[in-house]
Amino acid sequence: MDLYREEILEHAKNPKNWGEMENPTVKVQTPNPLCGDVIDLFLKLEGDPPKITEASFKTNGCVVSVASSSMLTEAIKGKKASNVLKLGEDDVLSWFGGTLTSSRRDCALLPLKALKEILGKAIIVG
Repeated sequence: MDLYREEILEHAKNPKNWGEMENPTVKVQTPNPLCGDVIDLFLKLEGDPPKITEASFKTNGCVVSVASSSMLTEAIKGKKASNVLKLGEDDVLSWFGGTLTSSRRDCALLPLKALKEILGKAIIVG
């Protein structure tokens, strides 16, 4: 498996939704204590039930965590928060097209961990 295939490298070099969002509904900072990567995730939620209208991130991390953050924020925009909560580790890992080493796996899953944390703090109904 080629971990750094073109799509992954493109998301790492030119991440989508990069940057701190003005006036997010919710935000969280989540570290990966194993490697030192840190992600700041920002979401705007609107409606009832809440829908993710905007998502952005900043990360001090490796190629894998930046690419995963970029792909995750693209995948969740416009979706109901309750549906996004159903995203699992296998969903995120599938974006990388194969098996990752355990350290790379943790980097790929860091944005999902932040997402679950941030939506856990928000009141999601429906």
